[in-house]
Amino acid sequence: MKSRVNRSGVTNLLAAVALVGAGGGFTAGVRADAPPPETVKAKHKVMDKIWRDYAVRTVATLRGLPAADPALDRWGGRVDQKADATGFFHVHKVGDRFWLVDPEGSLFLHVGVDTVDPGGTAAKDAAFTNLFGTTEQWATKTTDLLRATGFNGTGSWSRTDLLRAVRPEPMVYTIMGAGAGSGFMAGFGHTLKVTRAGTGHTAYPDDCMPLFHPDFPAFCDAFARPMAANAADPYLLGYFSDNELPLPKLDNYLKLPPDDPAMGSSYHAAKAWLDARKGKEAGPADITEADREAWIEYAYERYLTVTTDATRKYDPRHLCLGPRFYGAEKHHEGTWRAAGRHLDVVAINHYGVWDPTTTGTIAGYTAWSGKPILISEFYAKGVDSGFANTSGAGWVVATQAERGLFYETFTLGLLQLKNCVGWHWFKYRDNDPNDRNADASNTDSNKGMVTVGYVPYAPLTHHMRALNHRVYAVADWFDAGMK
Repeated sequence: MKSRVNRSGVTNLLAAVALVGAGGGFTAGVRADAPPPETVKAKHKVMDKIWRDYAVRTVATLRGLPAADPALDRWGGRVDQKADATGFFHVHKVGDRFWLVDPEGSLFLHVGVDTVDPGGTAAKDAAFTNLFGTTEQWATKTTDLLRATGFNGTGSWSRTDLLRAVRPEPMVYTIMGAGAGSGFMAGFGHTLKVTRAGTGHTAYPDDCMPLFHPDFPAFCDAFARPMAANAADPYLLGYFSDNELPLPKLDNYLKLPPDDPAMGSSYHAAKAWLDARKGKEAGPADITEADREAWIEYAYERYLTVTTDATRKYDPRHLCLGPRFYGAEKHHEGTWRAAGRHLDVVAINHYGVWDPTTTGTIAGYTAWSGKPILISEFYAKGVDSGFANTSGAGWVVATQAERGLFYETFTLGLLQLKNCVGWHWFKYRDNDPNDRNADASNTDSNKGMVTVGYVPYAPLTHHMRALNHRVYAVADWFDAGMK
């Protein structure tokens, strides 16, 4: 008999949700049982002086939403709508909506959390010991918490090894690179000693990646080889190839030192490409905007060809999700044309947008690529957490409840757009101010669904739970033409 996801399991950890909601040191802001406000005041960065009003939408405001939700299979897919069952996740389109299909053939949306990790700093010891005692108990209770909150999976940098070990039917997961926490290009750049730590991602010389180094394909082949161990795992959704690569700028590549052992090959590739495009010996004065746009596509074509070929050589069954586009590259059609030729689903870290239906960007990404989108990072930070909240790219709001209102508003917009097959909240646990190994983007901010001491933010998880458990009913509501 096939098992079903337990929506009501409660552990000792989940009891902490009630404690936070009852006082717990955090401002509830908006009562869970109160009608949602029409707007929330928010700002992009904590140092911004002006708070602006942003419209709020929640599941509770959707008139005519079906009362019943479809039954779920062990993956979290809906058993009432089926496609071909291949034993692994794949992409399927019904009408104008993209879906994932789980290994049993049920239509599926991946609703996950990034960095589901117990942490490793001294600050966690007392709370960790009191709540869990062992990493096995942490993995068990955290799985229960995530499932009770309506999540069916985990995102990048999660301790999949711990989570997989405690449940015969674990949560659906994704992997960064081959599982060591680094991606193809970041790993290769590190071996060449040309990278440095950036804010939230790896930085390269003048934002130029060693894409055309002759050793890059061989490195990627060796880097991908451990993926073969995952090839038979049906709980794996797919792979991110890197995190937040820089926009390839032709002018910068042509300024690289031609004789540099690490970066000279990328200069020569750019020079040869421009000369061939112009039909003459060309220089910086010959570059047009059309050339710059074409180079972006050419560079990403190189990157995606090498990395996806290596991935599929060792694991042809799981989805290629790309390098988690995040910045200026998202605004260039060539990025998406290259991505569409190689990826199954295109992951993006999406910031600065309160409601994705108010811009045409996410719909435009699929129009350019022909592929669905997975939101691999988004979040809001609460002032009531006590954090300075100066690091990171997420919105700043006053309270934990308003973080939850953002969560509902943003994800309802994704469901309305119909080309998004899932999202990953960033992240499981708040930034630990005592973690000296954290990069500059993860030092002092309220990003977690739980505190540094592992206590869930009840006003936030209330809204997460309200939306997550209704995902399929809401998708049907939008598909019926409701707004």
